[in-house]
Amino acid sequence: MTLSRPFAHFALTLGLLGALLSAPIAAGASNLPSVTAILKAANAQMLKETSVHIEVVSVNKTTSSTIKVNLGVTKGAEYLQSNKMKVAIVVTPQAAYLSGNKLGLTTVMGLTSVQQSKIGTKWMKMLHGTSPYTNLAKNLTTAVFSRILPQVKGTKVSTSSDKAKDFQLSWMTAAGASSATKNVLLISSGAKRLPISQTITTSAGHGTTKYSKWGKGFTLTVPRANDTVTYKAVFG
Repeated sequence: MTLSRPFAHFALTLGLLGALLSAPIAAGASNLPSVTAILKAANAQMLKETSVHIEVVSVNKTTSSTIKVNLGVTKGAEYLQSNKMKVAIVVTPQAAYLSGNKLGLTTVMGLTSVQQSKIGTKWMKMLHGTSPYTNLAKNLTTAVFSRILPQVKGTKVSTSSDKAKDFQLSWMTAAGASSATKNVLLISSGAKRLPISQTITTSAGHGTTKYSKWGKGFTLTVPRANDTVTYKAVFG
């Protein structure tokens, strides 16, 4: 088992949250930086950042989901709650830990009822260097920054309506495995060109992602040894 499913959910939420596309650039807005320049500056700045806090709220038909994430260079954490489903993941340089209720572990993570019962109320521990650890770590560290920004092609730029006049990048994602999406990513126009928020709408739902506390660091609470079970004990 690769344990990649929650991050399909996370990536989907990052990519499927939101509100309407902003209007096309009006006449007289030609002094705006190009999409290429904004994305280049944002990418360069994110490469310098060592951490960020992300909060995602999405509504998909009858399902409301909240995800809180802290990303660091070698550590991270994700806490997901979607209706009655709960999942928590903690990644350290030494190991990754997974816990959740029955619905969360079986529905979101894809474990069988038997596997879930072996975890129970404890945390499943995956050691550094194993495939399960790697799959979690690459999605809960700053390595995920490369997936936040859109492609230049098809992206339009305008200014936000607030006093700060931050940059709004707008684009459409064509229908594929899921419905087509309308995306708006707000990037600061200040000295640090960093993402502030992303909003997305689809025919199935909508939501918002907010980025904050760039570079401010965070503290992880690591499960005690007595509160863990090994990956082998769960999967054999």
